[in-house]
Amino acid sequence: MDLKYAFEKISDNEEMEAKLKKMRLISLVSFLNDNEEIESWEFNYYDDKKDKINRYIIDRNNVYYNEELKPVKIDKSNNHIDVNNLNMDVDDVLDMAWKEKEEKYGKEEVQKVFLSLSFDENNRLVWTISLITNSIGMIIISIEDESKEIKSKFKRLF
Repeated sequence: MDLKYAFEKISDNEEMEAKLKKMRLISLVSFLNDNEEIESWEFNYYDDKKDKINRYIIDRNNVYYNEELKPVKIDKSNNHIDVNNLNMDVDDVLDMAWKEKEEKYGKEEVQKVFLSLSFDENNRLVWTISLITNSIGMIIISIEDESKEIKSKFKRLF
């Protein structure tokens, strides 16, 4: 599912759009299915007044309000993700991630792919692609949205 389509879908009525404007989008999360397609997106909006995160799941047909969560740690810098002004689209991010995986970790077989977009400790917008492997490990690939700088590491889970 296209990220911009999901974003349009979440704010497709005036009531929802007005509600979301009072919060700031702080992260996006998705998983790739077995066909390497995105079926849904999770949008996480932070409400500064309530100090809560509102989670919305968007699939091809529906928008689901998941729950209000108390944040563990929240950036107070007022940063927010503007989906319409990202420097990279999801396809570019995944292409870069797969290329990095093949170049550095070619022997590792991937079982699941987790994708997120959020701000790092330096308030830079970073795509994170986590590849869970057959060898009970995880390849974590980070791509900074503006500069397209890429970093990766491999971690054994056991």
